[in-house]
Amino acid sequence: MKPSIYTFIIILFLAIASWLSIFSLQPFIISNLNEKPKNFSTLRAYEHVKQISKKPHYIGSKNHSVVRNYLIDELEKLGLTVQTQKGFSLSNMSTLTIPENIIARIEGTDETGKALLLLSHYDSAVHSSYGASDAASGVATILETLRAFKVKGKNPKNDIIILFSDAEEVGLNGAKLFAKKHPWAKDVGLVLNFESRGSGGPSNMIIETNYGNKNLINTFSKAKPEFPVASSLMYNIYKLLPNDTDSTVFREKLDVPSFFFAFIDDHYEYHTAQDIPENLDKKSLAHQGSYLEATLNYFSDADLNTLRSDKNNVYFNFPFIGIITYPYTLSPYLIFLSLILLVVGFIFGISKHKISIKSILNGLIAFSFALIISFIIGYGGWEIIEFIYPEYKAYLQGFTPNGHYYILGFVLLVISIYFYVYHRFFRYLQIKNALVAPLFYWLVINFLLLFYLPGGTFFVLPLILSILIWFVYLYYRRFSLFLISLILLPIIFINVPYIKSFPVGLGLNYIYISCIFSILTVGLLMPLILPLRNKKSVSFITLISSIVFFLVAHFNSNFNQDRPKPNSLVYYLDYDKKKAYWKSYDQILDSWTKPFFDKETQFSASENKETTFDSKYNNRFKHSTEAKFHKTSLVSVKSNTKNDQHTVQIQPNKNTQRITLFNLNNSSIDSLKINNKDFTYQVETKQINKSNRLLTYYVVDKQPLNVKIFTEKTPKIQLTASSYMIFESNELDVKPRPNSFIPKPFVLNDAIIQERVIDFK
Repeated sequence: MKPSIYTFIIILFLAIASWLSIFSLQPFIISNLNEKPKNFSTLRAYEHVKQISKKPHYIGSKNHSVVRNYLIDELEKLGLTVQTQKGFSLSNMSTLTIPENIIARIEGTDETGKALLLLSHYDSAVHSSYGASDAASGVATILETLRAFKVKGKNPKNDIIILFSDAEEVGLNGAKLFAKKHPWAKDVGLVLNFESRGSGGPSNMIIETNYGNKNLINTFSKAKPEFPVASSLMYNIYKLLPNDTDSTVFREKLDVPSFFFAFIDDHYEYHTAQDIPENLDKKSLAHQGSYLEATLNYFSDADLNTLRSDKNNVYFNFPFIGIITYPYTLSPYLIFLSLILLVVGFIFGISKHKISIKSILNGLIAFSFALIISFIIGYGGWEIIEFIYPEYKAYLQGFTPNGHYYILGFVLLVISIYFYVYHRFFRYLQIKNALVAPLFYWLVINFLLLFYLPGGTFFVLPLILSILIWFVYLYYRRFSLFLISLILLPIIFINVPYIKSFPVGLGLNYIYISCIFSILTVGLLMPLILPLRNKKSVSFITLISSIVFFLVAHFNSNFNQDRPKPNSLVYYLDYDKKKAYWKSYDQILDSWTKPFFDKETQFSASENKETTFDSKYNNRFKHSTEAKFHKTSLVSVKSNTKNDQHTVQIQPNKNTQRITLFNLNNSSIDSLKINNKDFTYQVETKQINKSNRLLTYYVVDKQPLNVKIFTEKTPKIQLTASSYMIFESNELDVKPRPNSFIPKPFVLNDAIIQERVIDFK
């Protein structure tokens, strides 16, 4: 076979297999409105999404009640009796509000079994998100699947509880209220929770449990979802990240396990005004539907009392097969088996003169050099890109709209260097010598995973496959190209999706992981790649392709109506000093915000206190300038002190959405009561005495706040009241944003903020 034809076949095979490994993760077909009534229809679910996410519907907003009434009507159309649960709830994150959960129940035939809970939240993120993906998609999935389930006329064995929780976005308050106060909470045996952290991509299944996952993953596999995307590694990583869902509440408060399903791609639209129905990937919605159809059919009849286990399983998904799982206890044996095989092969190869130490060292140098360069390019390259494009820091999510082009650009660049290194310096290395280096690195990686991320030890399987191929090359000089490709195909199917998912899930500043992982994967594919005689040409082609993707990323780096820039502006009133400021969280001002700061001056710390509001990324104000003081009152305050009891009564006005209390002198708090309810335990749990922020109250129905603080020393409490009325104020005269801008998410934005220190007398 001509070298050029061989190269073309190999590259085509690798490209198709890589594409298939990623695009086989979710449905290709979108079911339409004419889908059979007994089946889930993506477009029928999408109609719910459009109705729910017409406007932002965060807790306390006018449209929040509109969405609630819509959902109640839709559940009643299904013949369900609907109830609501409303009450004060203080989260573990010290956020207080009054969630109103929507609850219904389908009675099962077995009165002794546990209930299956279908869960999603119906509030959108504060304050500008339309919530189409997060989480109207989850609510719509449940509504449409329930409709199809009812059409089938099936009588489930287990009770099915439907919970559309409230106030998830501000602190999981609705789920906590249900778990602590609702009588049905004790009946729940399993939760199916539907979420999102983006607006597209495959939906990942993650297990939440206090015990072993063995029975959970085995039963999930038996449910036979059509496109399962799940791995024990991703749950290990999830537990390290500061991301909790309503599922966490059920695990912590009730010891009830959950399967929660969430798609996380297109992360730049997460919690923004771009989370609209038009931006929701319908394939992701179809993926959620495929999960719930399968799991509802199975778990509505399964014995939910048998899910507890003391044992853990390693698991991962494999295209066209489903979930592959085996006990954690098997992982050490597989890793030690690979070590023994590697040692035996090394001894045999040296003794039979099949391999040489010098050639192996050359291969180790080549592969190590490629790994080091890939890290430098990934880590340093993204630092350079952020220096060239400082506006990328406006995306607090860590992923830009052109992020996928950067992933392709970086991966192709390091692969180009890999080919060039082996062409230029190590072109005469034989496969049996060169393959030792990647095998050694993968062995080390699996040992590290065993101790730190044991859910990822399934990567020992690609290692064992590669060792078996290495053994073949120790015996035979040539081997069937078809058989090699067939044996290496599982390595591509297992590894390649992670090259994309790491920066998508963690952020583009972790793109170096994809670069390193690409070289590690290519190393295992060496039996196909190393025989290529025209590596220089492949290196050149991948380099040009990389440059093309970087150029495409560049030409899509600007802000416009399709890629609006997130920015921020607040009007900050110091009530005590009768001063006002314009403030912004933005590092770089733009054409809309800059006119407010044209006379920006620096203030002393006492004049310009920089309070840290509760924010996912702990953002602080970056710009501040004095503004004209317009007297306004967002709250009325009464305070007094009697012995060691310090009481403050706060009445919000009709436009106040948020009240935050800060413990400025960090007084040691012995006890805390809010509206005559004791929250001392939660104060102790979250060590509020060590935190400046005491409490954030998201106002609902103008309900007042009565706080009693028991402490020997008189506390110094700062109150900030906020209203998202900056555009409605005639005095401020703030013009609406142009279409190329959107409100920055995750921060207190577009707000009039009034600050005052409470005087206890």
